[in-house]
Amino acid sequence: VKVSLTKFNQFHRKRSRTNLQSHADVNASATRPTNAVNPDIFLKTVSANALIEIYSPIGHYGDQFIKNYYSGVFLYSEFKHGYNLDIRLIVNDQYRFDASDIPNDDKLLREWLTKFRNDFDNWIGSAVTGDWREFEKINNSFKLKVFIHDLYDDPQMREIQFPQIQPSNDVQLFFKNSPECNAQNQMGRKIRTKLKKRQCGTSKPNLIRMLILNFNLTYCRNSQWLNCPMMIGKIDETIRLIVDQIEGPLPYDVVIPAMINNDCCYGDAVILDGGRADQIHKLISDAHLDKKCIM
Repeated sequence: VKVSLTKFNQFHRKRSRTNLQSHADVNASATRPTNAVNPDIFLKTVSANALIEIYSPIGHYGDQFIKNYYSGVFLYSEFKHGYNLDIRLIVNDQYRFDASDIPNDDKLLREWLTKFRNDFDNWIGSAVTGDWREFEKINNSFKLKVFIHDLYDDPQMREIQFPQIQPSNDVQLFFKNSPECNAQNQMGRKIRTKLKKRQCGTSKPNLIRMLILNFNLTYCRNSQWLNCPMMIGKIDETIRLIVDQIEGPLPYDVVIPAMINNDCCYGDAVILDGGRADQIHKLISDAHLDKKCIM
């Protein structure tokens, strides 16, 4: 079974539309087709219309790296039996590491995943209880160790243990430094790439182009971080600097950081088109895109 980021993104786009549609006088519909060229949502309120692109950067680090990409390999293996596995991440021969130690290259990670899936299936087919294996490294640094606690006749019995449980670096850390440093780290580069795609098209007088940065798939220690005054300032400065570094006209009119989950909430909007600030603020209020996060 292929683990696909598309499914993660589709889930969060649908959740966002459902949340928007729960408010009176708000109509949110999916655009067609939804892809890397077009935005995700057409929003209509009493005050204005908007095209919305939702971007959910995923932290490819620590336990998220395993849960979001590799659990599917173990849970959906074609092996005809069940098992209880102990999984460990090892970086530079250490069980403890920083987020920056994990490769931040989607293509590289997916190529490794394909090879790992084949190697795992071949190994588990002849392994017995108590066997373990360290699988091939990425960039001569990162590797995965798998230990078999038990094997079961029932293929539906799949238990995956992560005793290491090391979360990735808190997403706040990607915004803690100067705007110049933040713009160059892993998160800053992801945001720049997304902005440059300009999926909501060119500026139009009666249409607001909005990018929602959904941080729900990154690790954070509490849900209120988007409301912290220091973080509000850091995010604002970082996004504005990244936009200034992109050639051409403004890629979006407004960028809103968010946590799109069962109870969607939002940080302060970074209004890029200052000439339409009042109109943008009114749209955000009408669509309830200003709901603050609580514990």
